Amino acid sequence: MEMEPKKAWIVFSSKGNTSKSYLEPYSVTYEKECSCEICCNDCNVCIHKFSCTCHDYSIRFVICKHIYFVVQHFNCHDLNKRPGSFTNSNDDLTIDIDEDINRNEEHAAISELKKNVISDLDQ
Repeated sequence: MEMEPKKAWIVFSSKGNTSKSYLEPYSVTYEKECSCEICCNDCNVCIHKFSCTCHDYSIRFVICKHIYFVVQHFNCHDLNKRPGSFTNSNDDLTIDIDEDINRNEEHAAISELKKNVISDLDQ
């Protein structure tokens, strides 16, 4: 039995400072099996196998910590060879995020996007 595409997990990250923290849900989705060679050296997962709704994946198109968690926690290193290893009903994840770093990365990404838009308009 092979893993069906569009299998999804909800991963929660904590945001905010200690007095005003909250959980932000992100959706990690198994997209498809891929045999390309663009793989992470640590987990051997191709960047095309999973997607996430977080900023790191959406803007920078990198394997984010939410995808790493799903891969490590559910043994998704080789989806076709490990069928049935994706269920774990009682596990939750909270990932702490440094708000200042996150805010700086967002500002840098937005500034870069604005430069690209202005450059495109000038042409």
